[in-house]
Amino acid sequence: MFKTFEEALKFQDEYEERVFAAADAIRARIGDVKPVFGITLGSGLNDLISEIDVKETIPYTDIPNFRKPIVKSHEGNLIYGEIEGIPVVCLQGRTHYYEVADWPMNTGMLQVVLPIHALAELGTEIYFPTNAAGGINLYYKVGELMAIKSHSSQLPNPLLGRPHSFKRIDGKDPSYFVALNDAYDDGLRAMLIEAGSKYGTVHSGFLKAMTGRTYESIAEVIESRIGGADAAGMSVAPEVVVARSRGMKVVGFSIITNETDEEGKNPADHDEVEKVLKDPATRLKVASTVKEFFRMYKERIYQR
Repeated sequence: MFKTFEEALKFQDEYEERVFAAADAIRARIGDVKPVFGITLGSGLNDLISEIDVKETIPYTDIPNFRKPIVKSHEGNLIYGEIEGIPVVCLQGRTHYYEVADWPMNTGMLQVVLPIHALAELGTEIYFPTNAAGGINLYYKVGELMAIKSHSSQLPNPLLGRPHSFKRIDGKDPSYFVALNDAYDDGLRAMLIEAGSKYGTVHSGFLKAMTGRTYESIAEVIESRIGGADAAGMSVAPEVVVARSRGMKVVGFSIITNETDEEGKNPADHDEVEKVLKDPATRLKVASTVKEFFRMYKERIYQR
C-alpha cells in the first residue's frame, strides 16, 4: 500500500519497468521458453496443478512486483510445466481488485493485471482464466461449468489512464483502442465445451464481473439477469482486457458455485462456495475437462 501520492506516482512512472523485471525473473528460472498457455487458477481450482508436468515452481514472493493474494485457496505460486506436452505457465491465484481498490491513481488495477502483462512478455499465446461464479441464469446448477462467451464489468478498465508502450505478442501494431467483440475465441470455446461435455454439462454464457467483496443482492441478480448475464464473479474481465490488448487469444471458464431463484435470492456465503469447490465430483470434472481440452488442442492445433 502506498503511503504517499508520490509513491503512487512513482509506481505509475515505473510500471513498464516493473513488468519487465517480473518477466526477467521468471525467465531466469524457466529459461527462454514461450508458453503456449497462461492459466490463472481461481478460487478452489488448485487441483488443476495435478494435470501439469511441473518443471519449476516460483513463489510470487520471489518474483519482483508480484503480489501474494490474501484470499485463502489462492496459493501465490507461478508454475511452469506441460499439460499433454504443451508448455504452460500457471498462475496459482490472483489478486482481486477489491484487495487493492484503495490504492490511488488506478494503481490497484495495474497491480491486478501486472502478471498478465508478464505472461505477454514471456510470449504466451493464449490466456486461460478460470474462476468461481454465482449462477444468474435460472437453468445453471451448482457444479456445472460455463465456458465464457463474453463479459460485462463493474470493475475499472485496466487501460484507463496513460497508455503504455508494451508490444503485442502477435507482432501487430498496438492499438490505442482495443476491440472486445471477439475477446473470447469462438473455436477454442467450442473445443472447451466439447471437452467438458464428456464429463457433465458445460454452458456457453456471459460473465458479469462485480467488484466484491459482497455476493449479489436480489436487485443485482435481477438487474444482471435482465441484462443478459448468466453468471457473476469478481475477476477475469480486467485480465482479459489486458490479454487482448497484448495480442493473446482467450479461452476460459467459470465453475457455478451457487444458484439464484426467480426472485433473485442468493443464499450463498464463502463457506458454501468453498464446499462446492471442494466437492470431489466437481474437482474431478474440472480436472478431466482441462486435461481433455489440452489433449484435443494438441491433436488438432498444436505444432511444436
